[in-house]
Amino acid sequence: MCKSVINTKYEVIITAFLFFVLNFFLKILFVSANDIALDEPFSIYYAQMDLASVFTMLKTENNPPLHFLLLHYWIKAFGISPLSVRFLSVLFSALTAPVIYLIGQRFFSKQTGLIAGFVFTLSFFHMYFSHEARVYPVFVFLSSLSLFYFLSVVNRPDNWKPYIALLVVNILLVYSHYFGFFVVATEFVCVFWLGNFSRIWKKILVVFILLMLAYIPNALILWQRFSISVEQGTWVRQPEFTELYGNLNRFMNSRMVMAAMLVIAVIYIVLLIRNKQFSHKIKAFFRTPSSRILLIWFVFPYLTMFFLSFWAPMFLDRYIIYISISFYLLIALFLATFTQYKHVKLVSTIVLLLLMALNLNLAPDNNRRVEQLVQTVNELRTQHPQSIIIISPEYSHLEFTYHYNIDYFKDYKNTKALLKADGIFPMRGLTSTDKMNIKNKEVIFVDCGTDFAFGENTILNELNASHEVTMNIPVFEIYQIYLFMPR
Repeated sequence: MCKSVINTKYEVIITAFLFFVLNFFLKILFVSANDIALDEPFSIYYAQMDLASVFTMLKTENNPPLHFLLLHYWIKAFGISPLSVRFLSVLFSALTAPVIYLIGQRFFSKQTGLIAGFVFTLSFFHMYFSHEARVYPVFVFLSSLSLFYFLSVVNRPDNWKPYIALLVVNILLVYSHYFGFFVVATEFVCVFWLGNFSRIWKKILVVFILLMLAYIPNALILWQRFSISVEQGTWVRQPEFTELYGNLNRFMNSRMVMAAMLVIAVIYIVLLIRNKQFSHKIKAFFRTPSSRILLIWFVFPYLTMFFLSFWAPMFLDRYIIYISISFYLLIALFLATFTQYKHVKLVSTIVLLLLMALNLNLAPDNNRRVEQLVQTVNELRTQHPQSIIIISPEYSHLEFTYHYNIDYFKDYKNTKALLKADGIFPMRGLTSTDKMNIKNKEVIFVDCGTDFAFGENTILNELNASHEVTMNIPVFEIYQIYLFMPR
């Protein structure tokens, strides 16, 4: 018996390790295929700063410090190449896979763990974010650990070790992303929803109090950022009801995969009804505390964030990325337990995973061609050496500079001054150009989605009034390059 337990333990460890290796290999293959773009330059630019500047920046940044600090020390050691800055995302995403497998294996069944691990591995959604130097893979990893230790607390309420682990993980979680508090809130809801919570609620309350105390250093910044978001709004729009299932489609790679999952669910239910086992299976599912936790871990934050978004929009796929963990586990649990027919279970699982694999792109495109943008601008500048370059919106200069001159990007205290010396001016609005006296100058205007950022492209309107467009070059999706000649 002891030998069997040891063999099982080694089997679990080896399987978890293989999930890590598989995820790491698949996600590292094309990690540098896309240009550094979107929000990545912000993460890299701020993370490379000295620590004092990093903490000063946090007052205006929309994320807590953990990821910036991790990336800060990583950059100090390995530089800011695309492979380097994205390596951490790949690593944390790969580490998430064995955690999801372990949750399924330990608290449900071996089959549940295996299916959940493969569903996560084949997720295009997580493949995409593993290729971005952003906080989301760290957020998902810590969320999965939080779920693991919370389930450990529920299943071993008298063991103090899971409580300590849960406290540490949740502190790191809320310091990684502000929506980590939704995870904490969900766990509180789970405690009281379970019904028989007398053995754990006091200890959970202590964990929560200690968590709040640990968050005091960042509490004021959180309140300030929240107040500004409520008062001034954000770029995130109010959601449509179609997004309730639209995000699930993205979690599962495509509508086709979700449709297949629904067909499988119908088959399972029909078989249960035919065998008069439907009510028995449902009761058995809700009888298990771990299953109920898994369900509320998905339903509560998903619906809460959706309906709160009509007041303060936040229902965005990457903001709810942590919910995918419980979603994958629920799918795996359903496939593994809701039919007694082994061949139906096997075929259904293979079909679902195969469809996910067919809809998985190992080199997801971020739809940004910043390198091409910079190359085109440089070519125009060669043809018009007296021209000045205007970049709008202002913050787009970070992604531009990363590809234009990485040494300028690294010299974060002087980035704008160095660009100005090269005749490159990041601009926000109309009044900016007045100070430059551009009336008799050739202008290369680099439009990086100004309309989206500010509602109307004031700089473009001003340039059209005083200059004539002689060239308009679209550079994939949001980028436009205009050559303006004085009238």
